[in-house]
Amino acid sequence: MNLVTQGSSGRHVSVLPTVLVIGALAIVQRVLSAVANYQQQAFSYQVHHAAEERFLGRAVTIDIPYLDDPGFHERMIRASKTSMTRPFAVTGEVVTFCAQLVAVVGLVGVMSAVHPALLVVIAGSVAVTAVAQARVSKNVYATDLQNSRSFREMYYRRHLMTNEAAIKELQGLGAAHHMRRQHTDLQRWYEASLAAVYRKGQGEALVAGAISALLLTVAYWFVARQGLAGTLTAGDLFLVLGAFTSVGAIVSGLSGSLVALQGHAPYLRDYFDFLDLRQRLPVRPDPIPLPATVARTDEATQPSPAQPGLTLKNVTFTYPTATRPALRGIDLEIAPGEMVALVGDNGAGKTTLVKLLLRHYDPQDGQVLVGGVDLRDADPTELQSRFGVLFQDFVHYNLTVRENLQLGRVERKASDSDLWTALHAARADFVQDLTMGLDATVGKGYEWCQDISGGQWQRLSLARLMYRNADVWILDEPTSALDPEAEVEVFTQLRENLSGRIGIIISHRFSTVRIADRILVMQDGQITEAGTHEELLDLGGRYAHLFDLQAAGYR
Repeated sequence: MNLVTQGSSGRHVSVLPTVLVIGALAIVQRVLSAVANYQQQAFSYQVHHAAEERFLGRAVTIDIPYLDDPGFHERMIRASKTSMTRPFAVTGEVVTFCAQLVAVVGLVGVMSAVHPALLVVIAGSVAVTAVAQARVSKNVYATDLQNSRSFREMYYRRHLMTNEAAIKELQGLGAAHHMRRQHTDLQRWYEASLAAVYRKGQGEALVAGAISALLLTVAYWFVARQGLAGTLTAGDLFLVLGAFTSVGAIVSGLSGSLVALQGHAPYLRDYFDFLDLRQRLPVRPDPIPLPATVARTDEATQPSPAQPGLTLKNVTFTYPTATRPALRGIDLEIAPGEMVALVGDNGAGKTTLVKLLLRHYDPQDGQVLVGGVDLRDADPTELQSRFGVLFQDFVHYNLTVRENLQLGRVERKASDSDLWTALHAARADFVQDLTMGLDATVGKGYEWCQDISGGQWQRLSLARLMYRNADVWILDEPTSALDPEAEVEVFTQLRENLSGRIGIIISHRFSTVRIADRILVMQDGQITEAGTHEELLDLGGRYAHLFDLQAAGYR
């Protein structure tokens, strides 16, 4: 084969250097392909795990007010989906793109040696297809965004159909299959929306394909004319046509990778927007230290005598999406060693008051102070360490008993004796009867778990609160799953273990709240009555009315 051609001007064009470059690049490509096939998988998993770690790192530090925003949950689900799938796919596309880019460089040299216009024709044919693919990717994302609510509803129904408590209730109601049909309908609606996008994309792809084929035909015609005119020998023609075909295929691959990356871009934007969510609660750069607190050592089981008290001064708070205040002009002081109970109708403001104490929100007016320090001036991490909270909807952790308790304060190095002390204080002695005791895994999450009752779960969560050894205990319906006798035992123990701490109880059971030093009655965002159980009965107000209603059920 003649590797030196003579153009119409008599100029000799050698393609030997190009052939050598092509050969060298082919070797490089083969080697890279062999290595990349394995390294790409390992690297993709590393990128995926790094993205997942960043997502989870932001999720666990999110400001609590975000959780009350319905729109936030859709953003979180979109970011979660992206972190689980897109980084892996993007990494693969980038690696593929780089490998194809290396291969195409030498082949482009062959094309330009024949005529630079061929590169323009090839680029044009690829661009037409790329534009059509990019439009489809853009429309797919727009459809995903438009149907994010439907997807969230579908995801929620799926969660219900795989949740133990929900399955029992749905089957008991005879609504399990109804829930499945709703999930199926939402899924089909979502699939139909995407199908419509792809049908439209197919029409555009047909037009783009026709234009691309026409441009390629023009390029082949041009090369054939060069051969007929004698500018290229038969061997040269074969070489150029082969390079032409390879370039077209590889450049199409490059285009496909670029389009795929473009398709991933808006989803990745959701992910990075989630990571960049602004802090809703400002943090002071030079926080004021809180007063001295419990000495938290492995041996510490009791707080020091002097503990910081809680103060609310003329506190008014309105939720961002509400039109009327949830709290209005609250003035309250709780001294160290005092147990206070909050009672009132649903929506009276009890939980909102607790949220302000935990600094889930800042009041629009007034101050919330711990030991005289405004919560807005304190270090959030230090503030969080001072509180121990037991919510009514506490989580059942399918972990060992030891791990369940240690979640109360993970930085504390405690002995088995400390753990058993917390369990005894919560009347959770049932742990002694579990196989492996502290190292028994409780729940139903694994086949090796040991199931425990609802009351035992509640005792275990109380033990976790005891183990936390915080300055302030906040308990929301802490004994709702216990029988009356067990309730009396637990609260007697709680009262004995208070020892200088502040205890705040939210409860609708008056057998629970009467043990408190002070009972606060809340109504319409205000504290309307305050006193001991006997004082409030003598007052004959709202508390006495509610107590009589509840007591009537036992007569």
